[in-house]
Amino acid sequence: LLMDEVQNDWNALDDKKEIEILEKYAYIMNVFTIITTLLLCTSLIVFSFTEFLPILLNIVVPLNESRPCNTHVPMEYFIDPKKYFLLMIIHEIFALTTGGFTMIATGATTLAYAQHVCGMLKIVRFFDRIVSYFTIPFAILITTGVVSMSINLYYMKYLLNQIKLDWNSIEDNSEIRILEKYANENRLLSLILGFVVAFAIFFIIIIELIPVVLDAVTPMNKSRPRKVKIDFEFFIDEEQYFYIYLIYEIITVIIEVFTILATGVLYYAFIRHCCATFKIARYFSVLFAYTNASLNNLNSYVVSLSLSLIFMLSHEISEIVVGIAMVTAHFMLMFLFNFVGQSLIDHSAEIFDAAYNTMWYLAPLSIQKLLLFVMQNSLKANTLTVGHIYVFSLEGFSTVI
Repeated sequence: LLMDEVQNDWNALDDKKEIEILEKYAYIMNVFTIITTLLLCTSLIVFSFTEFLPILLNIVVPLNESRPCNTHVPMEYFIDPKKYFLLMIIHEIFALTTGGFTMIATGATTLAYAQHVCGMLKIVRFFDRIVSYFTIPFAILITTGVVSMSINLYYMKYLLNQIKLDWNSIEDNSEIRILEKYANENRLLSLILGFVVAFAIFFIIIIELIPVVLDAVTPMNKSRPRKVKIDFEFFIDEEQYFYIYLIYEIITVIIEVFTILATGVLYYAFIRHCCATFKIARYFSVLFAYTNASLNNLNSYVVSLSLSLIFMLSHEISEIVVGIAMVTAHFMLMFLFNFVGQSLIDHSAEIFDAAYNTMWYLAPLSIQKLLLFVMQNSLKANTLTVGHIYVFSLEGFSTVI
């Protein structure tokens, strides 16, 4: 097929300059082939001379005992090596010649394809332009990602230290019970999500192994096609190395999903701790200033829905099931984020109500000033946003749905 494509390219070109470009790259290939062939022939001649050197020395300068004759390439013929030494050398040289020229032919053909591709890219003249367009943005993207990760790691450490300080500074039993209540909720959510993710991964494995199970239970004249649900390329036969594909897919999914789960649970723990401190009339508003920019963009839900529609159009039952599961998981995740955001709004609003409903008129003047300060700061509920555009709340969730 590749040889046909190369021939079609040569036949399709009419411009002399374009033909000269292809001839230039073909000439480079010819020079490479000639040089490697000469090197191989020289190596074979030197190797053959070293093999026959003991025989020549025995003729030119004989000794009382013949010099040992051994082949340089270890091999086993199950015959006497001294008696049939010449036959072994001839076979060895023939095998090396065949193997060497086979490798040169394979490498030269591969290089010819690569040179032809380079020639076509040179003709098209778009490759350098494309590289120039994407080099700077790609470098900026990588730099931004590294800087963002470094900053987020610093803030994560800072937030964890703040939570630790809150736990160490609180001595009242009722306040400690409030923190423990929210911490237990986070622990319960982590366990539930962990079991759900494990079940989902097990379900994916079952779907992947359905063709294998059906071939064993109800065999057909021809094995059912085996294909992994996540597209990636190993440049090997997917049917023959199906289990390698499957193991790689499962390991990748487990690592990615549990990484996302751990990150989400950690954010949830931060927000629930914020709710707990609001519950005990403590301020921790710096928390969500650092977590706003780290939440997922809502575009992923739209993309997931579009992909699921494409799967449905393909009439593949397994693809439909996987697509529905992905969309369901995205909506559940979106609901969870909005529910947590609504919880944060409710808890921050309780501060104002609690301060307003207290018997402030019976408190000393200094306490009344503090209550006024609390009411002013809690008059507007704290919210969790995405770029100050979308507010996480049940109202926002219903609007999106």
